[in-house]
Amino acid sequence: MYKDNFDRVYLVMRDRFDQQILDLLQQNARISVSELAKSVNLSRTAVTARIKKLEQDGTIEGYHAVVTNKRPDSENTICAYLALKFDTSTSNTTFESYAQRIQLIDGVFHCYGISGETDLMVYIEVESMKQLYSLHDRLNQLEHMRQVTTHMVIRQFF
Repeated sequence: MYKDNFDRVYLVMRDRFDQQILDLLQQNARISVSELAKSVNLSRTAVTARIKKLEQDGTIEGYHAVVTNKRPDSENTICAYLALKFDTSTSNTTFESYAQRIQLIDGVFHCYGISGETDLMVYIEVESMKQLYSLHDRLNQLEHMRQVTTHMVIRQFF
């Protein structure tokens, strides 16, 4: 079923060929029409027409890439907790603007606003302990920085 722009509900009829095509596309959206046709025992023309129909009736909304959040090497990942000190009623600085400045630091790949004793949680990739010390010093020297606590990621589970 799908809804049109007028919120009318339509029943979409699919046969086993449509379902096989959908199953194969869900496994690999980059599969060629030739491979699909061979797998479902239909002509390329028939498969192309069925895919077009599935796209038009809203069954297939698009094709997407799956992007991983994994970093190259968890042994080089640092989690830094940053506690800030500024009064939002008297300062032009916001957590969002501060996070944008943090993003400019080499190696930063995630920044989260968090609750608790600290304000930001930042994931950073470093190449050496020397770079970690330098990064720690740089963070401590930033305006409005109250405290920096860093933790080395020792193992990534997923």
